[in-house]
Amino acid sequence: MSQLKHILIVEDDYLQGISMTQNLTSEGFSISGIARNIQEAVKIISSKPVDLALIDMVLDGPEDGVITAKELMKIKWVPIIYITGSSPFQAKDRLKETFPAAFFQKPLRYKELAVQIELALNNFEAGAYPSSDKFKTDHIYLPSGKRLISIKLDEILYIEADKRESYVFLSKNEIARMAEGAAQSPLTVSVGIGRISPKLPAQFFRVSRSLVINLNHIHKIEGHTIHLQSHVISIPEARTKRLMHQLTILRK
Repeated sequence: MSQLKHILIVEDDYLQGISMTQNLTSEGFSISGIARNIQEAVKIISSKPVDLALIDMVLDGPEDGVITAKELMKIKWVPIIYITGSSPFQAKDRLKETFPAAFFQKPLRYKELAVQIELALNNFEAGAYPSSDKFKTDHIYLPSGKRLISIKLDEILYIEADKRESYVFLSKNEIARMAEGAAQSPLTVSVGIGRISPKLPAQFFRVSRSLVINLNHIHKIEGHTIHLQSHVISIPEARTKRLMHQLTILRK
């Protein structure tokens, strides 16, 4: 490699992350940072140079490696290499959605991993990966009954799950914009939140397995309670702390 390449490590095991850092540094790579979860990964890729991401399939939080990879790809399109301590076969269909360059099982063989990283970077620079244009859109199309409803992403307040359905709570502006017959909030869609969440941009924060909120619509936070326009939502203490890390906050 002619230039120093920067690697983002997404790994919730601290000792494993340190081991990866030491071994990859000795192989000639620069480590952009170690992220334990999707929030930390987004912060690093948004603020530091990243040429490739090594992502563990199981992370600290409700979002797994595939969801994390999709979120990173919305910010910057980089090659992905997955690592895991279990078999990839159960998740292979989901893995394909992020066009991974490789998949490694632990324990890692660092000489082999270094070669795969170089090949992935070379292929990426040669244009061997799909364009990121397909991820750039300001609307999402969701099934409601026999129709596909177009919803402006910025106007979603939050999404709540109920088994195989999801309830999409919309802003007053979006309710007014939508065609007659679909102008209601919440909008019931026949798809689970687990399939919707990976398609959402970075301003959405997953509070739990059944709740995603749009950070741009928060107008007040009181303890563990969030106000989204006229809606009031309570969130767990642990997720409140992570939410605070996502926001720009000035304290007195």
